Amino acid sequence: MKLKALLSHLRLALRGPAAGMELDERISQLTGLADPSRLYSALWESTTDAVIVIDQDNRIRHANRALREVLGYEPEEVVDQDIGMLQPPSVRQRHRAAMQRYLQTGQRTRDWRAFESTGLHREGHEVPLEISFSQVPTDRGALLAGFLRDVSARKQAEQALKLSEERLKLSMEAAGLGVWEWDIERDQLQGCPVARAALGIAVSRPVRFAALLARLHPADREQVEATVRRALQRPDGFRFEARVAGAAPGERWVMARGRAIGAAEGGATRMVGVLLDITERKAAERSRLEVEARLHEKQRLEAIGTLAGGIAHDFNNVLASILGNAAIALDELPAGHSLQESLEQIQRAGLRARDLVRQILAFSRRGPLNLVAQPLAPVVQETLTLLRATLPAAVRLQQRLPAEPVHALADATQVEQVLMNLCTNAWHALNGRAGTIVVGLDVAPPTVQREAPCAHLWVQDDGCGMDAALRDRIFEPFFTTKASGQGTGLGLAVVHGIVSAHNGFVRVDSEPGRGSTFHVYLPLALPSHDQPSGAARPLPPQRLPVPGRGEQVLYVDDDEVMVLMVERLLQRCGFRVCCVNSGDKAAALVRDQPDRFDAVVCDFNMPGLSGVDVARSIRGLRPGLPVVLSSGSLTAEVQQAAREAGVDVFLKKEDTFEALAPLLGALFQARAAGSSARVR
Repeated sequence: MKLKALLSHLRLALRGPAAGMELDERISQLTGLADPSRLYSALWESTTDAVIVIDQDNRIRHANRALREVLGYEPEEVVDQDIGMLQPPSVRQRHRAAMQRYLQTGQRTRDWRAFESTGLHREGHEVPLEISFSQVPTDRGALLAGFLRDVSARKQAEQALKLSEERLKLSMEAAGLGVWEWDIERDQLQGCPVARAALGIAVSRPVRFAALLARLHPADREQVEATVRRALQRPDGFRFEARVAGAAPGERWVMARGRAIGAAEGGATRMVGVLLDITERKAAERSRLEVEARLHEKQRLEAIGTLAGGIAHDFNNVLASILGNAAIALDELPAGHSLQESLEQIQRAGLRARDLVRQILAFSRRGPLNLVAQPLAPVVQETLTLLRATLPAAVRLQQRLPAEPVHALADATQVEQVLMNLCTNAWHALNGRAGTIVVGLDVAPPTVQREAPCAHLWVQDDGCGMDAALRDRIFEPFFTTKASGQGTGLGLAVVHGIVSAHNGFVRVDSEPGRGSTFHVYLPLALPSHDQPSGAARPLPPQRLPVPGRGEQVLYVDDDEVMVLMVERLLQRCGFRVCCVNSGDKAAALVRDQPDRFDAVVCDFNMPGLSGVDVARSIRGLRPGLPVVLSSGSLTAEVQQAAREAGVDVFLKKEDTFEALAPLLGALFQARAAGSSARVR
């Protein structure tokens, strides 16, 4: 069949006879061609799709030059050949049967206008094709005109896109990201399994936007809805964080990002985005804020403690002078003197002030700790024994101790002080009514705040309780809710200072009207058979009837009031005294008169040479000369440095009046007896 006739038949088959004639006339008018078949021929040969014509015997009657680009064949190679040469065996029989039925009956088993299949290249490999067929009636029977388009590039792009989407899906799932899409017009919101799991949505079918809002915490729904509605009018997207309603266990958070498609044109039809479960991040943020709050609180209390400790240290000099001079004056007055009662009142007030200073120093952690592997149950029992003798009968004391011993790295005396203060605070919380105070002990397991197990002491009361504002201030020194004159406000501040010095911490659970529980956490320790089983109590100082026998004492202090008091005190006790007000003068005296003095008593904190510096100088000038270091702040670091400098004895400055003379007497007696043991 000639090409011209074939094209004419194709035109008539596709457009109809009348339409074909009208098309010929129209083409002739537009192109000036008398025979439009020339145009059809040009189109036939210029198209990039391979065009083949097949008869009822499945033989190829014609093919254009594009077949070479699609399947590698020249048209001459395939004309009069069976169509099967262009088909892989896997589709050959199925396609042959379908084409025969179509040619014979005109009925289609599939849409032959456009479908995808596979062709067989001249070199033997398969080529993905997009194929369309139409029936062409002719005088010799129906023909099939087929158009074959190579879609290899499209298939590769689709495969690459599919792989990219799979990788993106895997990456997002690995990152915990869930993808979602909202068909706004139909109000259908669809999410991937990750997104549905984060929201607790079990069904895989689309849900309405209102159903999504119902999955969120009631307090967050209004804000989320407003955010999304605003995003429908804005092209820059949105972001929100919200809690999931009914999340178990605990509270679950999600974060969503999205963008409305078409918002810039004013008619958003879809919204797409991602959703992430941020529960762990929220928990980490809460923990970080809690740690920061505790750190700020610790720094604030440390600053207060440093200030309080500095004030207390300076106040020690004043107290020591008041107590010493009051005692000397009382001793010099004849019995029944009218001033005796006034001096005794001064002395009692001074002793109360000294106790207050000691509490301040305990809060500021200036005193050294004797940390040992201490069993805590005996400390609890001894504390409760002391408390039962002082608390009213209406207050019930209970203990809850474990069967196994719990050891902490602790100073027993200081821990007892902590329990005494907490129990006293619990008693005051009862406001004079009957109630119960429970003291317990156990081992607390590790948590986010505690990386290792801790010894856990707790004191619980059923008193008035506290609100959040009060809980935030209870560890501040001098803060109290009691009436004027009924409390110093140092009890809980001392607790905080002692526990912090033990590398522990305190936590409080309390609500108004529901009582309070103070939790004390201390580092655990392995038991040691060399340590005492109960709270160690210091022995009272041993006073000598006649402390001094004329020994020469060099006293060094930059405080004039202390110098005058100590000079009178030691002279009354039988010592000879030489007083100077600086470390430089003391060192010069020992250098110039090395054999003059039997002992040196030196204040630690002085301008110029400190007490440790003086001890170090004396050791170089006269080895073996006893040195007593006096200070209101005898920290472990100070004591270690002083021992290395040759200090023999340490004296708390506030105890100067009671302790200095007996201490010197014991020191000289030991030396006279030939003992090399140092007095501690």
